[in-house]
Amino acid sequence: MPGLAVSYLRTARAEPGAGGGSPAIRRQRVICRQAAATLGVEVVAEFVDDGLSGATLDRPGLGACLARLERQPAVSYLLVTDLSRLGRGVDRRSGEALAVEVACQVGRRGVTLTLANDQRDYLAVEGSVRDLLIAMRQHSPSPVS
Repeated sequence: MPGLAVSYLRTARAEPGAGGGSPAIRRQRVICRQAAATLGVEVVAEFVDDGLSGATLDRPGLGACLARLERQPAVSYLLVTDLSRLGRGVDRRSGEALAVEVACQVGRRGVTLTLANDQRDYLAVEGSVRDLLIAMRQHSPSPVS
């Protein structure tokens, strides 16, 4: 039986597109599905925030994704195209980078965060938050916000 994964797709600019979803969301979907195939995992759910800024954690798709990871521990992977899909900027209350905050929530659930564009689990290594912050500085944001 293959491992189980969920994917999270987000773009700040909703664009009209045939077949539902922005072209940016459709591109992310393809990338995440290719990563799942490479990993040999089955994507059992997809969560989408189309047209929502990553500058806030108050996103319905993200909330549903994290809730799914909490209640279904059999899911081993969260697939996103890159760190900027998780969040952009810093939380005003905690001072923590939003992407790091979300990544830490994922890690606490025992789920492997996989960035489909480079397929490394930044939470699996010692010093993971440090490595995640370094990765955020090294990766340019994807062309979709």
